[in-house]
Amino acid sequence: MNSPWTLATHLLQHSLTVNGNSIPKQPIKCFYGKRAPSISILDYLKRIQTYAMCSDACIVVALIYIERLERKTGRIWLNALSTHRYFKAACIRLVITALVLAIKLLEDKYYDNNYYAKVGGVSCRELNGMELRLVEELEYELQVTQEEYREYLNRQAIACVGNAEI
Repeated sequence: MNSPWTLATHLLQHSLTVNGNSIPKQPIKCFYGKRAPSISILDYLKRIQTYAMCSDACIVVALIYIERLERKTGRIWLNALSTHRYFKAACIRLVITALVLAIKLLEDKYYDNNYYAKVGGVSCRELNGMELRLVEELEYELQVTQEEYREYLNRQAIACVGNAEI
C-alpha cells in the first residue's frame, strides 16, 4: 500500500482501539446497513485502493471529512464496536461515502456513483443518499486547504509514530 493508504490503515486500526466502546450518539441511520459486512475494515480499504483508482490524497481528504463529521456531530464513527455488525457496516459505508466525495473534489476524471457503489458493496441509491447526507452534515464544507491537509497528515503521523504503529 502507498504511504497515505498505509497511514489510513493505521489510523483506522488505531481509532478502533482508542475510541473503545463509545457508541455513536443519535446515529445517522443512512450509514447503518441492513446486514453486517463480511469483510474487515482494513481489507475493505485495500479493496477500495485497488478498484477506486484515485490519488493517494483522496483517502487523506476522506479521513479529514470523517474527522470533521465527528467534530460537528459529536458522534464517534471509528471505535471497537465498528468491528461488530452494524457499527462495522456504518464505518465501511461512511468510508466509501467520504472517499467518493474526496474523489469528486480532487480528481479530474472519476467514475459514476454506480461504479463506486459496486466497489463499496452498496446500492447506487444508498450511496447517493449517503453522499447527500454527508454533504449536509458537513454543511457543504468540502474544501480542504493545503495547510489543513499537511497539518492533518503531520498530526496523524506523529500520533502513529508515538504509538509505535508505523
